[in-house]
Order: sequence, then structure tokens, then C-alpha cells
Amino acid sequence: PECQPKVVEVEKIVEVEKIVEVEKIVKEIYLTPVYFAHDKDRVISQSKVVLDTAVKALNENPEITSVILEGHADSDGSDKYNEALGKRRAQYVYDYLVKHGVDSNRLITISFGESSPVEPNTTKEGKDRNRRTEFVFGKKQ
Repeated sequence: PECQPKVVEVEKIVEVEKIVEVEKIVKEIYLTPVYFAHDKDRVISQSKVVLDTAVKALNENPEITSVILEGHADSDGSDKYNEALGKRRAQYVYDYLVKHGVDSNRLITISFGESSPVEPNTTKEGKDRNRRTEFVFGKKQ
């Protein structure tokens, strides 16, 4: 039997190319988390540069249509309190980005509270690293 070539619609090819381009851009953008002082929902001064870099990256790359802002806390306080604190931290970053021109429709906030530490909460340094908001770049489906 003869083999028929598979016909691929031009629109599908263009969409795949767009997805590949967005994935390439996302892989090139890496932002360290922004960090917060103990029991605070405002970033420490050293993290302002990360916020400004995020604003610049997002404003220059409208292809990135989704940024998840993941708020985290250390283990001090109750689970419920830390969940709310993580949410306030993610919201702080959200508000900063929007204030500096990033479209709010591109941003999603979520809180992990104390449930996803990057370091053990047994040392001051570990707790310092766990009080953060992380950026997860993507493309809305």
C-alpha cells in the first residue's frame, strides 16, 4: 500500500513555534527568590534588585503569560498563620510587579506556608532561606 504523507496544518506549526520560543525565553530567565525578614511581608532590601529584574524581564517578554508567585514561610508559628503569611508575601510581590507595569492577568499567587522548606528550619540560616517568594514562569494553556 502507498504511504500518504501526513498533512500538518500551518496553524499548528505556528503554535508549536510559539510554544518553543516561550519555553526558550523561560529557560533563560532565572530569578532568585525574594526574601523576607522574620514574620514580615515586605522584602528585605537586598531583594529589591530581584523585583526590579522581574519587572524588566516580564515587561520585555510578553510571551510569558503566566507567572506563579509562590509564598513560603519558616516553621515559626502555626500552620494556619504561616499559610496566611506566605500568601501575604506572594501578594507583596504581586503588588510590586503590578505597580511597575506588569499586567495582573499574567500573575497568580499561591501560598505553601511552611510546607516546602528549601533548608531545614533548625538553624537561623535555614529559616532565613525559607522566608521567600519564588517565581515560576510559564505559559497559560
